[in-house]
Amino acid sequence: MNKTIITTGNFNLDEIRYREYPEGTEHPRKYIDHWVTCEIGGNAGNVSAELALMGWNVYPITTFDESKQGHWCMEDLALYGCNTRFVSCSPKGGTFIFQGTHNKMNREGVLRMGVRTCGPTSMFAKRHNLTVRDEAPALLASLDFVPDVFFFGSPEAGHRYLAQGLRDRGSMIYYEIQNKIEMNKALRESLEVAHIIKMSDAHVTLQQADEFVHTYPHKLFIQTMGPSGVRFSLHGQQWVTIPAVPVQKVADTEGAGDAMTAAFINALPVHDVSRLTTDQVRTALKVALQASAQAISYIGAKGHILNDPQYAYIAQTISQRII
Repeated sequence: MNKTIITTGNFNLDEIRYREYPEGTEHPRKYIDHWVTCEIGGNAGNVSAELALMGWNVYPITTFDESKQGHWCMEDLALYGCNTRFVSCSPKGGTFIFQGTHNKMNREGVLRMGVRTCGPTSMFAKRHNLTVRDEAPALLASLDFVPDVFFFGSPEAGHRYLAQGLRDRGSMIYYEIQNKIEMNKALRESLEVAHIIKMSDAHVTLQQADEFVHTYPHKLFIQTMGPSGVRFSLHGQQWVTIPAVPVQKVADTEGAGDAMTAAFINALPVHDVSRLTTDQVRTALKVALQASAQAISYIGAKGHILNDPQYAYIAQTISQRII
């Protein structure tokens, strides 16, 4: 039987372009932007899509607006194989657009990744999060199954409510820290309810991560460290470091962490942290690091998927938006 996961957090529409300067970078005002992709993204969107292709029963939870971009996001989740029972497009929803331009020259003349966020009809990006007052309780009460895993990538109250309710029913709770931390109620409750917490050293310092392990010793903490690899602490034990997988050419680091998360969840032999061993975590993380290395070899968070011939049907659907 396929394993089941409910996902929530950040769902974006990723609009990715690559910039070329036909007359050279000494004439930066003359350039051509080439579309790379226009598809579902964000941490929850990417994790959902990747796990669905791995054969999981994936139930994302989100509400987009009624724009064409919102409908594209919902269509993409279904296209990748997710069950969209808890996904809708509604006037109360929101569609967050992430616009990334590779090879863009900044004011100092350095080529980098240019980033802008917006909504379908406004410069202001908007997301809809489940309200803890009514929407989250109603959704939890309507569930007629218990997922193996509940993933949440943002600490809003509605997400924490679902995490606690599903933990009480027996799900493994996976929380991913997406931004630099501030020790407030939202973060504290997210750490308390989760069985597995993944974070980057760009958002959580090594010292802060050490404090997490000391404060919450019965969990699995995973901390990525870029080219230095990844380290983990299981059940309050000492950190174990695994080196990064060498990559000949880094094309794009966006989405690398999401590919790693999906591969790690899929590679775990059991979804019960109390039963996991250090060797099992190490083995699963090595698989996850391979997936991350593959992801950063392509432009776009899921470029490694869209360039795979077996998923040509996905790439073809998406390409119709960017011709």
